[in-house]
Amino acid sequence: MSNKYKQAKGAKNCMQCAAAYMLGLPLEAVPDFEKAGSDAWEAFYEFFVRHGFTAEMFPPSVEIDGDYLASGHTSRGTSHMVVMRGGQLLHDPHP
Repeated sequence: MSNKYKQAKGAKNCMQCAAAYMLGLPLEAVPDFEKAGSDAWEAFYEFFVRHGFTAEMFPPSVEIDGDYLASGHTSRGTSHMVVMRGGQLLHDPHP
């Protein structure tokens, strides 16, 4: 896992870190989607479209062989996003 795309302690920018990792972009080149508030998912989707990709949501029962972003709730009671590869954790932005 890369430390280059880790959240700073106390930061809530896991979407930004995961997207930057997934696209191989510098963290500064990716918006902090959390700052968009209730429009975070729309901003996330539009960012991926601008980079030639799409962002689709699938239920947890769908198995994906390649790399993908997964989000959900943590044991800490927060929402979180990570990068997965074929069902295995590839990168976790949490410090």
